[in-house]
Amino acid sequence: MKSIRLQTSFRNIFLVIVIGLLLLILATHIRIGTNIRLASDDFCQSNMAINLGAWNAAKAKYLNWEGRYSYFFIFATVPINKFFVPILPGLVILLWVSGLYALFHKLFQGQGSYQRKAYSAFLSTLLPVAAITFSDNIFESLYWKVGVMTYTLPIVLFIWFLNLALYAKNSRKSLLPVWHALGFLLTFILAGFSPVFVVIGLILLTLIGAAVRLFFFENNKTLFYLLLSGWAGMLIGFIVYVSAPGNAARIDYYSPNYTLFSIILDSISSAFNLYKHLLSEYTLLTALVFLVPFCVFALDSQKLFNLSTKALLWVEVVAAIFFLGLTVASFVPGYYAMGIQVPERAIIIPKFLSAVYMAQLGAFFGILLKKLFTFKPMLLSSGTLLFSAVVLVLAVYVLGYTAQNEFNNLKKYQAYAEGWDAREALILSSTEKDMVVAPLPHSLVDKHTLTPSADHWINACIAIYYDLDTIVAATP
Repeated sequence: MKSIRLQTSFRNIFLVIVIGLLLLILATHIRIGTNIRLASDDFCQSNMAINLGAWNAAKAKYLNWEGRYSYFFIFATVPINKFFVPILPGLVILLWVSGLYALFHKLFQGQGSYQRKAYSAFLSTLLPVAAITFSDNIFESLYWKVGVMTYTLPIVLFIWFLNLALYAKNSRKSLLPVWHALGFLLTFILAGFSPVFVVIGLILLTLIGAAVRLFFFENNKTLFYLLLSGWAGMLIGFIVYVSAPGNAARIDYYSPNYTLFSIILDSISSAFNLYKHLLSEYTLLTALVFLVPFCVFALDSQKLFNLSTKALLWVEVVAAIFFLGLTVASFVPGYYAMGIQVPERAIIIPKFLSAVYMAQLGAFFGILLKKLFTFKPMLLSSGTLLFSAVVLVLAVYVLGYTAQNEFNNLKKYQAYAEGWDAREALILSSTEKDMVVAPLPHSLVDKHTLTPSADHWINACIAIYYDLDTIVAATP
């Protein structure tokens, strides 16, 4: 009994420290986001929205470039000014964390009140931090409006669709048609954000719906039909996406020379290279995403899942195939449409899936450890406490280092924002039509801002945005 109390106390301290550091990192990202300004495509697409209107701008993109109908329409509708862009990263982070918290809170429904809240808070902060930190270009994945709206936002909204389905399954029958309509509409909208997400979303809904139908249908008929409505919305959205006349123009532009076999082979290779990259470049963080759930669930004195060891092993085999398959699928659209791997901003989707898999794997081994050593409770308790103490030290070091690194980036982005605001003020106050301005500080944004060439497409878009003939960036 004493050892159980000690385990529980240490687990609580462990969770408080880890969650606190994770929240600090997320808060820093939100603060950095307030220093983001318009960049590259933001100017080009806002010019289209201003000149053509939201509907015609989205229609022109759909007919002439690509089938991202939702993204183009929302981009053209939502205010694309410096007052909206700075709040977008923070808004996405808050929706991401709150959506995951609500989802895990439902999934841990059979646990005690404290466990339910603590585990939900821990996982809902760990997974976004891991996905964001794993990104080799956080600016494109989280801060830049084009990147965050195309790839990160659909992940977040899909999590909220799952919450909607789980909430609506217990609602009154008279309200079910409304929930079905909302689910269909939401997934239809989600399908129009990016080719990577529509493929992943369709596969996810197919597999989740099949699992509910095969194993949990008797008590979850309403949930299954809600998921089916979402699946229908995603499928119709997929058809609308691939039917876009503009897709042919984009494929012709990139001229991919790929067979179906080579697409599959290169997608598998990219998936394994991603895991290799995470293990080699983010070794400690990758280990932490696995070890923290392992310790949390190993320290739990209560029985979490009423499954046999054999059943747990089979669940893990299925999970490994499931997440590897999704990771491979996330690379297929890039090789099919462009003949190259999808850009870094799109890889936040498989990186988030990788974080979920690693955390799930850690939780699995934590639960399995308790099952295998139930006959030696004292050895299990003392060994788990000692190992968890080591992992806590590692967590403080890794998460503390990550927070410090983001604090340093905050200063760079603040300098960038100050330079951007000063430059815009100079442009707006000038009567010249051909302008030369100083380059902005911060190398992470360099390829998204003005260049020394007036003919560069970014310079041309910025010139049109400010009603100039030409504009270049050059050191005085």
